[in-house]
Amino acid sequence: MRLQRDAALGLAAILVSLGVWLITGPGTGPHRHVGWLVLGVASVVFSLALPTALLFERRPGASESHRARLQTMLFNCQIAIDARQGVGFADPTSADPQHRAFRAHFPSIGRRLKQWNAAVAQVADARSALSHRFEREVADRGLGEPPYRGEVLAADLGHVTRIRARVSRRQEPLPLEFGPGSMWRGYVGSHRPPEGLPPAGIQVANSPNWCVDMTGVSDEDYKERAQELLDPVNALLIEAQSWPETVELEAAEEALTSWDRAPVLAEIEEARAQTEIKHSRRCPECRRQR
Repeated sequence: MRLQRDAALGLAAILVSLGVWLITGPGTGPHRHVGWLVLGVASVVFSLALPTALLFERRPGASESHRARLQTMLFNCQIAIDARQGVGFADPTSADPQHRAFRAHFPSIGRRLKQWNAAVAQVADARSALSHRFEREVADRGLGEPPYRGEVLAADLGHVTRIRARVSRRQEPLPLEFGPGSMWRGYVGSHRPPEGLPPAGIQVANSPNWCVDMTGVSDEDYKERAQELLDPVNALLIEAQSWPETVELEAAEEALTSWDRAPVLAEIEEARAQTEIKHSRRCPECRRQR
C-alpha cells in the first residue's frame, strides 16, 4: 500500500512538470496552439487530484486482535471513571505502544480523559498531603508510642477524615465519647472478642486493627481508661477537620464529583459500539501491521 502511494505521488509530480511545460513551453504568442494549453491544464488538474484522492482513500480496518485490545481499553476506561480512578491510556507523556495506540485511534476521548486524570490527580495529591500531616501530628503528639499504635492511628484517622471530606461532612459533630454509638469500639481485656477480631484493644469502627492497647485493664476501669487515652486522639481528630489539607481535599473531591462524565462516557460507548476500527497512521500497531 505504501509503495503504491509513493508511485502515485511520483506520477503526480511528473504530470505537474509536464503540465507546466505544456502551458509555458511549446509555441509562444499567437503561434501557441490552444491544444497544448488545454492539455497542460488537464495534466496539472489530474496531478493534483491524484494525491488528493489518496488522502481520502478508504483505510482498511484494524486487525481483529488489535480491535479487541482497543475495545478492552475502552471498557477499562469506563470502569476507571466509575471508580474515580485515573486512566493511564490518556497520559500524553506515556511512550507505551498500547497507550499511543489508544490515543491515536481515540484522540477526542484521550483529550477528555486527560482532563479527568488531572481532576483525579488533584484528589490523590490532596489525600497524600493529608496522610503525611496525620503521620507528623501523631509522632509530634506522642501518639506513636505504647499504648498507641501510631501507624494504625494515623491511617485510621486519615481514613475517617477523607470520607468526611469526600461527602462534605467534615463540620458535623463526631461521635467520640466512648460507649454505645461511638466511632470507637473496644473489648474488655478479660473478655474474649469474637472470632477474627483483635484482642483487648480499641479500634476505629470497621477498622481491622486496634490502635490503642487495653491489655490488662480491668472491667471496672475499662471505660474510664479508654476515655483517658482517647481524649488526645479525639482532640487531634477534631482539629484535623479544619486543617488546610482537609479543606483542600474536600475541594478536590467536590471538583471530581461535579466533573461532567457524561460526554466522555457517551464517546466511549459510541466507540465500543463500532463494528470496525479504522487504521490510524499514528498508531504504532497499525503501522507495524501495514
